[in-house]
Amino acid sequence: MKIHHIKVRDFLGVQSVELDPGSLTVFAGRNGQAKSSMLKAIRAAFEGCPSVSVRQGAEKSEVVIDAGDLTIRRVATEKNPAGAVTVKDSEGRTLPRPQALLTALCGGALRFNPIEFVREPKRQRQRVLEALPLELPAGEDAREGEHALDYCARRVKEITETRRLVGADGKKAKADVDRLAAALKELGEVPADCPSVGDAEDSERTARDALTRAETQAEAWAEGQAQRKRLVAEKTAQTERLGLLEKYAKSVDEAETKWAKAVNELDDMESSIVTQRTKVANLRGNLDDARDDARDIAGRRERLTEIAKQLEAEPEKPDTDKPSEAHREARVVLEAAKKAGTHRDAAEALDGAKATKKAFEKKWADETTELDFYRKEFPQALVSECAEDLGDIGVTDDGVTFKGRPLANLGEAEQIRVALSIVQRMSGDLRVVCIDGVESFDDEQRAALYSALEDEGLQAFVTRVGSPGDGEIEMRDGELFDPVS
Repeated sequence: MKIHHIKVRDFLGVQSVELDPGSLTVFAGRNGQAKSSMLKAIRAAFEGCPSVSVRQGAEKSEVVIDAGDLTIRRVATEKNPAGAVTVKDSEGRTLPRPQALLTALCGGALRFNPIEFVREPKRQRQRVLEALPLELPAGEDAREGEHALDYCARRVKEITETRRLVGADGKKAKADVDRLAAALKELGEVPADCPSVGDAEDSERTARDALTRAETQAEAWAEGQAQRKRLVAEKTAQTERLGLLEKYAKSVDEAETKWAKAVNELDDMESSIVTQRTKVANLRGNLDDARDDARDIAGRRERLTEIAKQLEAEPEKPDTDKPSEAHREARVVLEAAKKAGTHRDAAEALDGAKATKKAFEKKWADETTELDFYRKEFPQALVSECAEDLGDIGVTDDGVTFKGRPLANLGEAEQIRVALSIVQRMSGDLRVVCIDGVESFDDEQRAALYSALEDEGLQAFVTRVGSPGDGEIEMRDGELFDPVS
C-alpha cells in the first residue's frame, strides 16, 4: 500500500500543500520552509500529532492521506493536540478502532530514518528497537499508539518513583524500629506476675482511702489531746480558785446567826439603832457574798466533777504508719503495673513497626524485581521475538549486525541497503519511508539511496536543504513553490 494523494493544512510550518506523490518525493529548499513539517505531517496522519501541531494563528491542523483502499484524516486542535483521526474504506465507510488499524498498517517504518541510522553508529541499536513493531502481550496497560519500548520506559519511570517512595517509607519504618527498640530497652525488664494497671489502680485507690481515713482519725485525736490539755489547765485553775474560796469565804450559817443576833440586839438597843442598822446592812452584804461564794463553790465542784469524767477515758492514738506504708506499697505496685503496661505497649508497637518494615522490604524487593523486568528482561524478550523477522539483521547488546558482522565493518552503501532492508521488514502493508536531511549525503550516496529505495519497492518522502534539482519539489514559506506562476 502506498500514498496516492496528500493534503496538509496549517500543520506546524505548513500553510497549505496538496500533491499526488510518486515513488520518490523530494522536498527541497532553504532552511525553515516547512520541508521537515511535511514528513511530520505524514507520520502524524498514521501515528498521531506531536504535542503542538497547529500552525501559529490557525484554529486547527488537518492532514488527509489517500492510500487507495483507505482515506485517513486527522484533525488536531489546541484542546485535542494528538488529533482526532477517522479512517474510511474505498466505499466511504468509517472503520472502527482507527488508531490500532493505522499502527498495524505502518509498523515502525515511519519512525526509522535510514540516514540517521547510518550517520549515528552509537544509536543504531536504539533506533532499530524504537522502530520495531513490538507487540505487548495482553494485560499490559499501554496507551493507545504507545510504542512497546516507550511503554517499558514509562513503566520503569513509574516503578522507579514508586520504589523511591517505598524506600523512603522503608527508611522511616526502620527508624521507627530503632527508636522503639531503644525505648523498650530503656524501660528494662518488668516482673512477669505484675498486675494489670486497672487492678493496681484499684489497690492504690483502696490504700489511699485507708490512709485518708487514718489521717482524719489522727487529726481528730490530736484535737482531742489539745482539748484534754485545755481541760487539765482549767481543772488546775478551778481547784486553786476553789481552795481560795473555801479558805476565805464566810460561812452562811455563821452569817445567819450573827445577823439574827444583830436583829435581837437591834430590838434591845434602841439607842444605837442607826449604828446597828448600818451594821445589819453590812452583815446583809456579807451574807449575800457568802451565798454567792457558796454557789460559785458548788458550780466549780460540779465542773471539776465533769472534767474528771472527761479525763477518765483517754482515747488511743490512731496508727497512721501502717496505712501510710500500705499506700506506699500500693503506689510502687501501681508504678510497676504502669511500667509493665508501657512495656507491653512498646513491645506491641515494636512488633508492628517490624512487620511494617518487613512489608516495605518485601515491597522494595518486589518493585526492584519488576523494575529489572521492565528495564531488561521484558524489552529483551520483546526484541528477541520481533528480531526474528529481521532475517540476516541481528540486534545484540553491543549493536546491530548483518549476517553476523557488525554494521560498522560494512561500507556506507551497504549500510544504507541494510537500513532500507530494516525499513522493509518493519513495514506493515504501508510501504512508505520518511527520510529527513538527505543533503548530508553526496551525489553518489544519494544515488545509491534512491536506487536502494527503488529496489526495495519503498515509496519515499525525502527532504534536502538546497536548490531543487530535477524532479524535486521546492518548498517556500510552508507551501509548494511553482516557478512558472
